[in-house]
Amino acid sequence: MWPALDVGRWLSARAPRGGASSSPSDSRQVTLLVVGCALVLFAPTVVQLNVRVTDLSAARVLQGDVLYRDMWTMYAPGSIYFMALAYAVFGRHMLVGNALGI
Repeated sequence: MWPALDVGRWLSARAPRGGASSSPSDSRQVTLLVVGCALVLFAPTVVQLNVRVTDLSAARVLQGDVLYRDMWTMYAPGSIYFMALAYAVFGRHMLVGNALGI
């Protein structure tokens, strides 16, 4: 095991002895450790890029397709046309769709 990843030994070395309470710096270190682990474990889901129906429909609108003639959607046309406008202004990047959240 890598020495930097031996958390059990790190926590046992910092455990209070003799019933004394832990210092604020120890609790800060444990909090930073927990937050760091949470960021490592959940970071892929935070920045996960999902392709939505509106993204695909907006891409088709940019290629010249017309809603309800060339493709059917259950979503309102305003969201698709707004996404197509955003793609036309900022480029067809998945980050644009995720930033708008439509």
